Amino acid sequence: MGPEIIYAFFAFLGFLFWFLFKILWRILVVLLNIILIPCALINNYVRVKFWGLPKRKIDTAIFKKKPFLKTNLTPLGLIENLCVLLTINHKSIKMKKLFFCIAVFASLSLVNAQSLKSLDQFKASFTMDSAESLGGGEYKLTASGQAGPYGRVFCNFHFTNKLNNQTGLGEFTGMAWSQVDGVITEASLQGISKFNGKTFTVYSFDALSDGKVMMWKGDFDFVNKTIELEVQQIE
Repeated sequence: MGPEIIYAFFAFLGFLFWFLFKILWRILVVLLNIILIPCALINNYVRVKFWGLPKRKIDTAIFKKKPFLKTNLTPLGLIENLCVLLTINHKSIKMKKLFFCIAVFASLSLVNAQSLKSLDQFKASFTMDSAESLGGGEYKLTASGQAGPYGRVFCNFHFTNKLNNQTGLGEFTGMAWSQVDGVITEASLQGISKFNGKTFTVYSFDALSDGKVMMWKGDFDFVNKTIELEVQQIE
């Protein structure tokens, strides 16, 4: 048996595969046309009936060689089709555009937005040990207290007003230190502060030596020498 027999065998397999593929493709084309052509007809009905727009040309031959591709199957196209259903009772084209813009904005927000994942949460209470004014809205503060799983924590804050903001808005940096049994944890503090007339509201993002990231909101009461924090670990 020469190589011609092997060539003929593979040629036969290739022809058989092509024939089966063509049959499957024709079935798929028919199914796609059955689904997409009614969608296009409904879209045309809405365009003419409610928006006063001209009809789009639609090939309704279900058994044609190519699937109906005039319906936009991209994400924005699907959003537009959704707008057709949402605005079916509105004759105003401006209303359609408004819903379309809202849908696009919402979709992009859902795809691109990255939310903070909250993990452990706890409260912390501190007592101000000392405070020092450096002038020009700059001052230093030391405090100590209990901070959830970190036990007793000692920290210092350096508040500044680099933008010379006259509305009580400023920024700060600082350090915190704690020891639980034989484990020492340090944290770098950085954030902003806002004077609300009686106390300072402070927001901070902290990097810890144990690899964790903490975010907290605090109420600094210089009259009563107290600091109350709501802390949460984020990812």
